[in-house]
Amino acid sequence: MIGRNSGLVASVRAGRIIITRMTAQTPPGPAAVPPGPYPAGPGAGAGVVHTAGMTLPTVDEARALHEKYAPTPESLELVRTHCEIVSRIALRLAGRAGLPVDTRLVETGALLHDIGVHLVGSGPYIRHGVLGYGLLRAEGLPEAVCRFASRHTGVGLTRDDIRSQGLPLPPGDYLAETPEERLVMYADKFHSKTSPPTFLDAAAYSADVARFGQEKAAAFAGLVAEFGEPDLEPLVAEYGHAHRRGVPAGRR
Repeated sequence: MIGRNSGLVASVRAGRIIITRMTAQTPPGPAAVPPGPYPAGPGAGAGVVHTAGMTLPTVDEARALHEKYAPTPESLELVRTHCEIVSRIALRLAGRAGLPVDTRLVETGALLHDIGVHLVGSGPYIRHGVLGYGLLRAEGLPEAVCRFASRHTGVGLTRDDIRSQGLPLPPGDYLAETPEERLVMYADKFHSKTSPPTFLDAAAYSADVARFGQEKAAAFAGLVAEFGEPDLEPLVAEYGHAHRRGVPAGRR
């Protein structure tokens, strides 16, 4: 949990989450990551990766990767805590609905989906996904794990989104395709790394994403219908983070 006296300052500026005292340096070590750019993966949206027979990192190994690349203790606490919360939300949703997903892959993907935030420094936050993809590839992790990093932003980024918004990303479709990817992308929407870290309910996120167009709001509504809305109250109580509730669309 991020304590009041942790020294962490995170803020949203021009649509980016800024973590103060983060540096742009790449941490030393045998798997130091070059500055990119990195693709979303082979074909950038051109296929689903099968996971049978893969060796996935353990929870402890995933946590150690955050420790390896976090530029500050504050970044480690903020990002790793968020990833662990997203993992717990995703696994609860999968268990409650009896979803036909690989829960080990869901857990691993959630624990590592935001690891690229450690490499953003003062650069555009939107690049954290492709930076994370490159980092995980450099670590030799399976493609099915690397994809979680580049395919969780918002409700998916298309080639047209990148072009029309002038986003600093390699052209491609950064879309969650497998059930596991879609579940992690969805679970990620219920917790924000802003200052203070905040849980959001579905109505709150729906209002936020509608600013990017009704098609994005409709895509999120489809995810709500597919996976259901999580019960956040136990996690709110455990972590002590803020909880932002929105007004359901029918009541606005």
